[in-house]
Amino acid sequence: MENQTKELTLVNIWKLALLHKIGLSIFIFVSMVLAVIFSYFVPYTYESRASLMPPEDNKTGAGISNLLESVSGGINIGTIGSGNKVQLFTAILKSKEVAYYIIDSARLREYTAFSKMSKRELYEIIDMSLDVRYKRSGIIELYTTSGTGYFSSEADRDTAAQLAAIIANTAIEGLSHITHTKNVSKAKRKRVFIERMLTENKRKLDSIDLALEKFQEENKVIAIDEQTRAILGNATTVGVELSKAEVEYKLILEDYNPETQYAKSAARRLEDLREQYSRIQQGGLTPTDEFSIPLEEVPALVRVYSNLVRDQLIMNKVILYLETQKYQEAIQEESDIPSVEVLDKAEVPEKRSSPSKKIMVIFAFVLSTVVGLLFLVGRAFLKGQFYLKTNKN
Repeated sequence: MENQTKELTLVNIWKLALLHKIGLSIFIFVSMVLAVIFSYFVPYTYESRASLMPPEDNKTGAGISNLLESVSGGINIGTIGSGNKVQLFTAILKSKEVAYYIIDSARLREYTAFSKMSKRELYEIIDMSLDVRYKRSGIIELYTTSGTGYFSSEADRDTAAQLAAIIANTAIEGLSHITHTKNVSKAKRKRVFIERMLTENKRKLDSIDLALEKFQEENKVIAIDEQTRAILGNATTVGVELSKAEVEYKLILEDYNPETQYAKSAARRLEDLREQYSRIQQGGLTPTDEFSIPLEEVPALVRVYSNLVRDQLIMNKVILYLETQKYQEAIQEESDIPSVEVLDKAEVPEKRSSPSKKIMVIFAFVLSTVVGLLFLVGRAFLKGQFYLKTNKN
């Protein structure tokens, strides 16, 4: 092959490789050995995984809806929305506040690799090492990575592996701490607001109670429906007696002179019934009757009385709801129940995630083979042992 020029084909390249198989094999073997050796000195990366249960939906709006339904007479208003907290938890895990919590709680500055870094640099490292994902089921998965430098010792690798788990678990603690703190702060603000609303609404209720009491005194109203029915009953009874007396008086006049004692007695009885009927219309059978209402004023009085009673009922229900909410927020404010539930806690990884020694050896084999063949082909071209076939016109 060295004594004649051959065309550059795959077959001839294969023959060239077989001709120099010993040298090519040694080159490939040395490259693979170097890759194995190099794998012991490159930075090691360790990955740890933790997962969280889907956060519970917020049902705060249900109480307001129930209150409005009861006040509105049973009209279905619907539940005030309850948002999904998965995206919120994901954003919090990637926030600076959680990163700073990790820096302080995990005492990263005590590690040699981080001792000279600023807080900003540490935040950037944590931000790059945290990967948060969530599934359609709502489960949140947290992946954290930690690496070593070049020429790391066994102790450095153990520390990096432990840090991967520490960062993941501390991030979850930070999420729980932040959400709990925010919830307590929110509960306190809500409690203060509710107490202010309670004071204001109790003042309104006192004003309505006084207005209702004054209305009842001025208009002789205790229970206007019952009073109206009683007045109408009396008016009906007296009206019937008045009609009968008028008929009887006319019949008497047919037989007796109006000046006779019998006719005069019937006339006086008729006049008494007319006076009674008139007094009933004007608000009482007797001048001292304190609970009769003029019938002509009943519609207006019913409207005003109904409005006052309605406002009183609404205020009572609002105050009852606010009192319930105040105690709920007070309980939430003092509660130590965590708002984050861990499904899988992060554990110290037993093996590195990268570099993969197997992949490095395979890559070294492929790369050294290609480089070796290119070297042989290039040298053969320089020696004139190969030529490229070209089309000549």
